[in-house]
Amino acid sequence: MKFLRTLCLAFSMYSRIPMPQLEYREEDMRYVFLCFPIVGAVIGAIEILWFAIYKKCGFSSVFFASAAAAIPIFVTGGFHMDGFMDTTDALSSFGNHEKKLEILKDSHVGAFAVIWCCVYMLLNFGAYYEIGARLNMTQMSFIPLTYTLSRATSAIAAITFPSAAHNNAAKSSLAEVKKASAQRAVLAGLLICLVIIISAALALNLLTGAVMLLLCGSAFLYYYKMSQKQFGGTTGDLSGWYLQVSELAMLLAIACML
Repeated sequence: MKFLRTLCLAFSMYSRIPMPQLEYREEDMRYVFLCFPIVGAVIGAIEILWFAIYKKCGFSSVFFASAAAAIPIFVTGGFHMDGFMDTTDALSSFGNHEKKLEILKDSHVGAFAVIWCCVYMLLNFGAYYEIGARLNMTQMSFIPLTYTLSRATSAIAAITFPSAAHNNAAKSSLAEVKKASAQRAVLAGLLICLVIIISAALALNLLTGAVMLLLCGSAFLYYYKMSQKQFGGTTGDLSGWYLQVSELAMLLAIACML
């Protein structure tokens, strides 16, 4: 029962999939990061279902790619894309830590956020266009791995990376979940999840899996260095930025390698 409550809470926080209206307690937050990759697995399952429909009905590759690129946004409500856009705005300001953190909290959308969002969606569309044209159903198994790996590593970063030392950042939802989390148990579970994902990726295709994992690892390291240097620590918006960047990098690898 506790696991189901935590699972419902994770989907309520990180997706727009309707969940039962429960009265959540702080103890339900203890393992919410551990359920985060399951949200990615659901997105991947929907992508595979859409791929099967596309192949069965003979839709055009353009239609497939357009819908496939939009599915994560529909499922999450653009929650992580919002963080990606806020972060690109802040990075484009070239201000100090405090200035960048203020931009993250600003509800207005800057020009650079719009520009980079368009670039992101174009690349995402291009990746899915190639995936739809070239992959078979077995190779599509890489897609759920992409969405679970990005969330597993994002959750690991949320637990292990220092938080930005700023009053507004300290009150972010990420900081609150991190504070309430049973960090050691969740980290152990996420590492087990990571091993399973890595093993599955390498088993599907050694070269493609290795390149995909290399790109995800590079994005993870860059995320750590960038968050410390540019913001003095991580925040929920930066977590969203990393998740989007790592997903796109892995999707491009799948599109180009298979």
